[in-house]
Amino acid sequence: MILKPGRDVRVRLVRKDGQPALSKGWVRFQPPPGRESTFVWDYPFIKVEADGRYLLENVPREPFILEAETEADGTASLPLSADVTDVTVPLVPPAHLEGTVTDESGRPLPGTRLMIGCEVYPDELPVTDAEGRFRRDVVSGRECVLSVYDTGGPSGWPSPPLRVFWPRHFTSGGPGETVRVDLRPRTGPASVQVLFPGRGEWHRVLLVPGDVPMPSTIDAMRALMKSAVEPDPGPAEPRPERKDANWSDRSWHEPRFSHLPLGRYTVFVLESSAEIFALRYPVNLTEPGVHRFETPLPERGGVHFVD
Repeated sequence: MILKPGRDVRVRLVRKDGQPALSKGWVRFQPPPGRESTFVWDYPFIKVEADGRYLLENVPREPFILEAETEADGTASLPLSADVTDVTVPLVPPAHLEGTVTDESGRPLPGTRLMIGCEVYPDELPVTDAEGRFRRDVVSGRECVLSVYDTGGPSGWPSPPLRVFWPRHFTSGGPGETVRVDLRPRTGPASVQVLFPGRGEWHRVLLVPGDVPMPSTIDAMRALMKSAVEPDPGPAEPRPERKDANWSDRSWHEPRFSHLPLGRYTVFVLESSAEIFALRYPVNLTEPGVHRFETPLPERGGVHFVD
Protein backbone atom coordinates (compact mmCIF):
# COMPACT_ATOMS: atom_id res chain seq x y z
CA MET A 1 0.00 0.00 0.00
CA ILE A 2 1.32 3.43 -0.98
CA LEU A 3 0.02 6.48 0.89
CA LYS A 4 0.17 9.74 -1.00
CA PRO A 5 0.29 13.12 0.77
CA GLY A 6 -2.89 15.14 0.63
CA ARG A 7 -3.38 18.88 0.44
CA ASP A 8 -5.04 21.57 2.51
CA VAL A 9 -7.76 23.46 0.67
CA ARG A 10 -8.88 26.88 1.88
CA VAL A 11 -12.44 27.54 0.74
CA ARG A 12 -14.12 30.93 0.74
CA LEU A 13 -17.89 31.09 0.26
CA VAL A 14 -19.35 34.34 -1.05
CA ARG A 15 -22.96 35.46 -1.50
CA LYS A 16 -24.48 36.84 -4.68
CA ASP A 17 -23.57 40.38 -3.59
CA GLY A 18 -19.89 39.41 -3.14
CA GLN A 19 -20.00 39.52 0.65
CA PRO A 20 -18.70 36.55 2.67
CA ALA A 21 -21.23 33.84 3.49
CA LEU A 22 -21.21 33.31 7.24
CA SER A 23 -24.21 31.05 7.88
CA LYS A 24 -23.75 27.41 8.90
CA GLY A 25 -23.75 24.70 6.26
CA TRP A 26 -21.68 21.92 4.71
CA VAL A 27 -19.24 21.13 1.92
CA ARG A 28 -19.18 17.85 0.01
CA PHE A 29 -16.54 16.36 -2.29
CA GLN A 30 -17.79 14.03 -5.03
CA PRO A 31 -15.77 12.38 -7.83
CA PRO A 32 -16.51 13.74 -11.32
CA PRO A 33 -18.92 11.69 -13.47
CA GLY A 34 -17.25 8.55 -14.78
CA ARG A 35 -14.35 8.72 -12.33
CA GLU A 36 -13.93 6.48 -9.30
CA SER A 37 -12.56 7.64 -5.96
CA THR A 38 -12.32 6.18 -2.49
CA PHE A 39 -12.76 9.68 -1.06
CA VAL A 40 -16.32 10.97 -0.72
CA TRP A 41 -16.61 13.43 2.11
CA ASP A 42 -19.28 15.53 3.81
CA TYR A 43 -17.85 18.33 5.94
CA PRO A 44 -20.36 20.19 8.13
CA PHE A 45 -19.34 23.52 9.57
CA ILE A 46 -20.96 25.75 12.16
CA LYS A 47 -18.64 28.79 12.09
CA VAL A 48 -16.28 30.21 9.49
CA GLU A 49 -13.67 32.94 9.64
CA ALA A 50 -14.77 36.57 9.33
CA ASP A 51 -14.05 36.65 5.60
CA GLY A 52 -16.09 33.48 4.96
CA ARG A 53 -13.08 31.14 4.75
CA TYR A 54 -12.43 27.80 6.37
CA LEU A 55 -9.73 25.19 5.96
CA LEU A 56 -10.21 21.63 4.73
CA GLU A 57 -7.25 19.42 5.61
CA ASN A 58 -5.81 16.30 3.96
CA VAL A 59 -7.87 16.41 0.78
CA PRO A 60 -6.53 13.90 -1.80
CA ARG A 61 -4.75 15.33 -4.84
CA GLU A 62 -7.53 14.28 -7.21
CA PRO A 63 -10.13 16.23 -9.19
CA PHE A 64 -13.49 16.56 -7.44
CA ILE A 65 -16.85 18.23 -7.70
CA LEU A 66 -17.12 20.59 -4.74
CA GLU A 67 -20.70 21.08 -3.54
CA ALA A 68 -21.58 23.62 -0.88
CA GLU A 69 -24.83 24.44 0.87
CA THR A 70 -25.55 27.01 3.57
CA GLU A 71 -28.57 27.66 5.73
CA ALA A 72 -29.12 31.27 4.63
CA ASP A 73 -26.80 32.19 1.74
CA GLY A 74 -27.38 29.67 -1.05
CA THR A 75 -25.75 26.68 -2.72
CA ALA A 76 -22.97 25.92 -5.22
CA SER A 77 -21.44 23.13 -7.29
CA LEU A 78 -18.17 23.55 -9.19
CA PRO A 79 -15.17 21.47 -10.33
CA LEU A 80 -12.04 21.45 -8.19
CA SER A 81 -8.84 20.38 -9.97
CA ALA A 82 -6.17 18.24 -8.35
CA ASP A 83 -3.69 21.08 -7.68
CA VAL A 84 -6.03 23.75 -6.27
CA THR A 85 -5.40 24.78 -2.65
CA ASP A 86 -7.40 28.02 -2.51
CA VAL A 87 -10.84 28.49 -4.06
CA THR A 88 -13.61 31.10 -3.94
CA VAL A 89 -17.08 29.60 -4.25
CA PRO A 90 -19.92 31.90 -5.40
CA LEU A 91 -23.23 30.79 -3.92
CA VAL A 92 -26.51 30.83 -5.85
CA PRO A 93 -29.62 31.97 -3.94
CA PRO A 94 -32.32 29.32 -3.47
CA ALA A 95 -35.67 29.00 -5.15
CA HIS A 96 -38.83 28.60 -3.05
CA LEU A 97 -41.43 25.85 -2.83
CA GLU A 98 -44.88 26.50 -1.41
CA GLY A 99 -48.22 24.71 -1.43
CA THR A 100 -50.91 23.05 0.62
CA VAL A 101 -51.81 19.56 1.81
CA THR A 102 -55.55 18.81 1.93
CA ASP A 103 -57.85 15.82 2.36
CA GLU A 104 -60.08 14.32 -0.32
CA SER A 105 -62.61 17.16 0.08
CA GLY A 106 -60.04 19.94 -0.02
CA ARG A 107 -59.95 20.55 3.74
CA PRO A 108 -56.49 21.43 5.12
CA LEU A 109 -54.39 18.79 6.86
CA PRO A 110 -52.32 20.59 9.53
CA GLY A 111 -49.35 18.84 11.10
CA THR A 112 -48.43 16.90 7.95
CA ARG A 113 -44.70 16.21 7.74
CA LEU A 114 -43.11 16.36 4.31
CA MET A 115 -39.90 15.24 2.62
CA ILE A 116 -38.38 17.43 -0.12
CA GLY A 117 -35.56 15.90 -2.11
CA CYS A 118 -33.87 19.21 -2.96
CA GLU A 119 -34.50 21.23 0.20
CA VAL A 120 -31.74 23.68 1.14
CA TYR A 121 -29.87 22.64 4.31
CA PRO A 122 -32.61 20.43 5.78
CA ASP A 123 -32.29 20.14 9.55
CA GLU A 124 -35.87 19.05 10.29
CA LEU A 125 -38.88 17.88 8.30
CA PRO A 126 -41.19 20.69 7.11
CA VAL A 127 -44.64 20.59 8.73
CA THR A 128 -47.87 22.12 7.42
CA ASP A 129 -49.46 24.91 9.49
CA ALA A 130 -53.04 25.18 10.73
CA GLU A 131 -54.23 25.95 7.18
CA GLY A 132 -52.34 23.02 5.65
CA ARG A 133 -49.74 25.34 4.09
CA PHE A 134 -45.99 24.90 3.76
CA ARG A 135 -43.10 26.93 2.36
CA ARG A 136 -39.46 25.90 2.06
CA ASP A 137 -36.26 26.97 0.30
CA VAL A 138 -35.09 24.55 -2.38
CA VAL A 139 -31.96 24.32 -4.53
CA SER A 140 -32.66 26.23 -7.74
CA GLY A 141 -32.77 24.53 -11.12
CA ARG A 142 -33.20 20.97 -9.85
CA GLU A 143 -35.51 18.05 -10.60
CA CYS A 144 -37.13 17.36 -7.23
CA VAL A 145 -39.54 15.00 -5.49
CA LEU A 146 -42.02 16.08 -2.80
CA SER A 147 -43.57 13.34 -0.66
CA VAL A 148 -45.62 13.00 2.51
CA TYR A 149 -43.75 11.45 5.44
CA ASP A 150 -46.79 11.22 7.70
CA THR A 151 -50.07 13.06 8.09
CA GLY A 152 -49.75 13.80 11.80
CA GLY A 153 -53.11 14.47 13.39
CA PRO A 154 -54.38 13.27 16.77
CA SER A 155 -52.86 10.22 18.41
CA GLY A 156 -54.76 7.43 20.12
CA TRP A 157 -57.33 4.96 18.87
CA PRO A 158 -59.18 4.76 16.59
CA SER A 159 -56.66 6.15 14.14
CA PRO A 160 -57.73 8.81 11.64
CA PRO A 161 -58.58 7.53 8.13
CA LEU A 162 -55.61 6.31 6.12
CA ARG A 163 -54.53 8.89 3.56
CA VAL A 164 -51.82 8.11 1.02
CA PHE A 165 -50.27 10.44 -1.54
CA TRP A 166 -48.41 10.14 -4.81
CA PRO A 167 -44.88 11.58 -4.69
CA ARG A 168 -44.95 14.79 -6.74
CA HIS A 169 -42.15 15.49 -9.21
CA PHE A 170 -41.39 19.12 -9.96
CA THR A 171 -38.64 21.34 -11.31
CA SER A 172 -37.49 24.05 -8.92
CA GLY A 173 -37.36 27.52 -10.40
CA GLY A 174 -34.47 29.89 -10.82
CA PRO A 175 -32.87 31.78 -7.92
CA GLY A 176 -35.58 33.65 -6.01
CA GLU A 177 -38.45 32.12 -8.00
CA THR A 178 -41.40 30.37 -6.32
CA VAL A 179 -42.87 27.04 -7.43
CA ARG A 180 -46.25 25.88 -6.13
CA VAL A 181 -47.14 22.21 -5.53
CA ASP A 182 -50.40 21.13 -3.84
CA LEU A 183 -50.96 17.63 -2.48
CA ARG A 184 -54.25 15.72 -2.22
CA PRO A 185 -54.69 12.01 -1.32
CA ARG A 186 -55.17 9.39 -4.01
CA THR A 187 -58.61 7.77 -3.93
CA GLY A 188 -58.56 4.73 -6.23
CA PRO A 189 -60.55 1.51 -5.55
CA ALA A 190 -57.73 -1.04 -5.73
CA SER A 191 -54.76 -2.15 -3.62
CA VAL A 192 -51.58 -4.19 -4.05
CA GLN A 193 -50.29 -6.31 -1.17
CA VAL A 194 -46.93 -8.09 -1.30
CA LEU A 195 -46.45 -11.17 0.89
CA PHE A 196 -42.78 -11.09 1.90
CA PRO A 197 -42.24 -13.56 4.78
CA GLY A 198 -38.43 -13.42 4.55
CA ARG A 199 -38.16 -9.63 4.64
CA GLY A 200 -35.14 -8.28 6.54
CA GLU A 201 -33.78 -4.92 7.64
CA TRP A 202 -32.36 -3.93 4.23
CA HIS A 203 -35.29 -5.01 2.09
CA ARG A 204 -37.59 -2.47 0.45
CA VAL A 205 -40.81 -2.82 -1.52
CA LEU A 206 -41.65 0.04 -3.90
CA LEU A 207 -44.35 0.75 -6.47
CA VAL A 208 -44.16 2.81 -9.66
CA PRO A 209 -47.13 3.75 -11.88
CA GLY A 210 -47.04 2.20 -15.36
CA ASP A 211 -45.26 -0.80 -16.87
CA VAL A 212 -41.71 0.24 -15.97
CA PRO A 213 -38.76 -1.88 -17.15
CA MET A 214 -35.92 -2.91 -14.88
CA PRO A 215 -33.38 -0.05 -14.79
CA SER A 216 -30.21 -0.77 -16.75
CA THR A 217 -27.72 0.94 -14.41
CA ILE A 218 -27.30 1.38 -10.68
CA ASP A 219 -27.70 5.16 -11.02
CA ALA A 220 -31.03 4.66 -12.80
CA MET A 221 -32.12 2.27 -10.06
CA ARG A 222 -31.17 4.76 -7.35
CA ALA A 223 -33.17 7.45 -9.15
CA LEU A 224 -36.17 5.13 -9.27
CA MET A 225 -35.81 4.36 -5.55
CA LYS A 226 -35.91 8.08 -4.72
CA SER A 227 -39.10 8.73 -6.68
CA ALA A 228 -41.13 5.52 -6.15
CA VAL A 229 -44.16 5.06 -3.89
CA GLU A 230 -43.56 3.67 -0.40
CA PRO A 231 -46.02 1.22 1.25
CA ASP A 232 -48.92 2.46 3.37
CA PRO A 233 -47.89 4.03 6.69
CA GLY A 234 -50.90 2.62 8.57
CA PRO A 235 -53.69 0.02 8.43
CA ALA A 236 -56.09 0.43 5.51
CA GLU A 237 -59.26 0.04 7.61
CA PRO A 238 -58.74 0.87 11.31
CA ARG A 239 -61.56 -0.63 13.36
CA PRO A 240 -62.76 1.52 16.28
CA GLU A 241 -63.67 -1.48 18.47
CA ARG A 242 -60.12 -2.88 18.67
CA LYS A 243 -56.53 -1.86 18.15
CA ASP A 244 -54.49 -4.23 15.97
CA ALA A 245 -51.35 -4.72 18.08
CA ASN A 246 -49.77 -6.89 15.38
CA TRP A 247 -50.28 -4.45 12.52
CA SER A 248 -46.71 -3.11 12.54
CA ASP A 249 -45.15 -6.57 12.26
CA ARG A 250 -47.72 -7.70 9.70
CA SER A 251 -47.25 -4.59 7.58
CA TRP A 252 -43.48 -5.21 7.46
CA HIS A 253 -43.95 -8.70 6.02
CA GLU A 254 -47.10 -7.84 4.02
CA PRO A 255 -46.55 -4.27 2.74
CA ARG A 256 -49.59 -2.75 1.06
CA PHE A 257 -50.28 0.05 -1.43
CA SER A 258 -53.87 1.28 -1.03
CA HIS A 259 -56.25 3.59 -2.91
CA LEU A 260 -54.76 2.91 -6.34
CA PRO A 261 -56.67 3.85 -9.50
CA LEU A 262 -57.19 0.96 -11.91
CA GLY A 263 -54.36 0.51 -14.38
CA ARG A 264 -50.84 -0.84 -14.76
CA TYR A 265 -48.14 -0.63 -12.08
CA THR A 266 -44.73 -2.12 -11.41
CA VAL A 267 -43.57 -3.37 -8.01
CA PHE A 268 -39.84 -3.56 -7.25
CA VAL A 269 -38.56 -5.69 -4.38
CA LEU A 270 -35.04 -4.67 -3.34
CA GLU A 271 -32.16 -5.62 -1.09
CA SER A 272 -29.91 -2.57 -0.67
CA SER A 273 -27.46 -3.08 2.21
CA ALA A 274 -24.15 -2.72 0.33
CA GLU A 275 -25.06 -3.51 -3.25
CA ILE A 276 -28.54 -3.66 -4.81
CA PHE A 277 -30.49 -6.75 -5.83
CA ALA A 278 -33.89 -6.26 -7.44
CA LEU A 279 -36.94 -8.23 -8.52
CA ARG A 280 -39.58 -6.71 -10.80
CA TYR A 281 -43.31 -7.53 -10.83
CA PRO A 282 -45.70 -5.96 -13.39
CA VAL A 283 -49.25 -5.62 -12.03
CA ASN A 284 -52.42 -4.89 -14.01
CA LEU A 285 -55.31 -3.76 -11.78
CA THR A 286 -58.49 -4.31 -13.80
CA GLU A 287 -61.06 -4.34 -10.99
CA PRO A 288 -61.47 -3.02 -7.43
CA GLY A 289 -60.13 -4.98 -4.50
CA VAL A 290 -56.78 -6.26 -3.22
CA HIS A 291 -54.27 -7.89 -5.57
CA ARG A 292 -51.88 -10.13 -3.58
CA PHE A 293 -48.73 -11.99 -4.55
CA GLU A 294 -45.74 -13.49 -2.73
CA THR A 295 -42.09 -12.69 -3.38
CA PRO A 296 -38.85 -14.53 -2.58
CA LEU A 297 -35.69 -12.75 -1.47
CA PRO A 298 -34.34 -10.50 -4.25
CA GLU A 299 -30.74 -11.54 -3.55
CA ARG A 300 -31.73 -15.05 -4.70
CA GLY A 301 -32.22 -14.65 -8.41
CA GLY A 302 -32.78 -10.90 -8.67
CA VAL A 303 -30.86 -8.50 -10.91
CA HIS A 304 -27.57 -7.54 -9.27
CA PHE A 305 -26.49 -3.88 -9.53
CA VAL A 306 -22.90 -2.85 -8.77
CA ASP A 307 -21.07 0.49 -8.92
